[in-house]
Amino acid sequence: MSSSSHAYVPLKKEIKTMGDVAKWQKSQAFKEYLAFVETLSASVLGKKITDDIQQTENCSKLVEILDVLSNWIDAIPPVDQPQRFGNKAYRTWFDKLTTVSVW
Repeated sequence: MSSSSHAYVPLKKEIKTMGDVAKWQKSQAFKEYLAFVETLSASVLGKKITDDIQQTENCSKLVEILDVLSNWIDAIPPVDQPQRFGNKAYRTWFDKLTTVSVW
């Protein structure tokens, strides 16, 4: 899929019930996501974390993004609250993500 033919839309929660999970698991998007994860897994088989590998520019950029997101996790700790519907700190983290996002 080319980026010129794709329109980004704001994220919204779509999986709310077990029926939604089943629908997601039958979708083309799920198949593509699973294939992506399986490809990533296969690409590191037999490699050690300590192996000396050459990191591409795109990979370096991704690692930088993950470092920023990880730092936000440290800066926005979980709220001490009942956990029935998830932690409210996630909303703060997600709001920060959408504020600085280039999408």
